[in-house]
Amino acid sequence: MYGLASPVVARLVDRYGERRCCVAGGLVSALGLGLASTATSIPGLILAYSVVTGVGFGLLYLPSVVIVPKYFIHKHR
Repeated sequence: MYGLASPVVARLVDRYGERRCCVAGGLVSALGLGLASTATSIPGLILAYSVVTGVGFGLLYLPSVVIVPKYFIHKHR
C-alpha cells in the first residue's frame, strides 16, 4: 500500500505539508487498527488492516522520508 498510496501522498505533501500528512497518517493508521480489532470477518479484517492501515502508514512514511533532506538543506545554507 505504500507504493500505491505514494503518488497521492506526494500531492498531499505538496499541498498541505509534511506535518499535516503525518498527523493524518497517524489518525488513519489508528482508525485502521481499531477497525481491524473489531472485525468480525476475514474480508473485513483484510480491508481494515491491509488497506486502511496501509494507507495510513503510507501517509506517515513518505513525508518522514521527504522532510529530513529538506531540513538539512534549509538549515545548512
